[in-house]
Amino acid sequence: ALDLIKEMLQLGCMDPNRGDSVGETPLMEASAAGMDEVGRVLLEHRANPLSESQSGLTAAQLASESGNESFTKLLKSALAERAAREARQQESHESTEAEKENVREREHILKEQTLFGQKMRPGLAKDKDKPGKPYPEFGTLHDID
Repeated sequence: ALDLIKEMLQLGCMDPNRGDSVGETPLMEASAAGMDEVGRVLLEHRANPLSESQSGLTAAQLASESGNESFTKLLKSALAERAAREARQQESHESTEAEKENVREREHILKEQTLFGQKMRPGLAKDKDKPGKPYPEFGTLHDID
């Protein structure tokens, strides 16, 4: 099973920080079950030891509750700190990319708007004589005149 987990992590088929239905990550599951080797592999592949489940528990808390002191020490070691730092950097990079995409989308929407907040659409002038249709060149409604 350990070889399969290593292979999946190396190929990128598995996100070590993705939680299940109750928010527990694979690292939390490994720490609760006492699977030290699986936990080490997950930490080497940037699993975040500081992430919390929906109940507010971390992997270190789950390991100490299960009586696994060696794994608790490992989670509090420099390896775990490095993994947490890298996970935070990756999350911040992803959030800045999402922010940039949101800004681009908002700018695109603003460029579509014309005078008085009406949207310019192709073929709008053909129906301009119908009541309630705007004149695209002036941005006014037909009912007003």
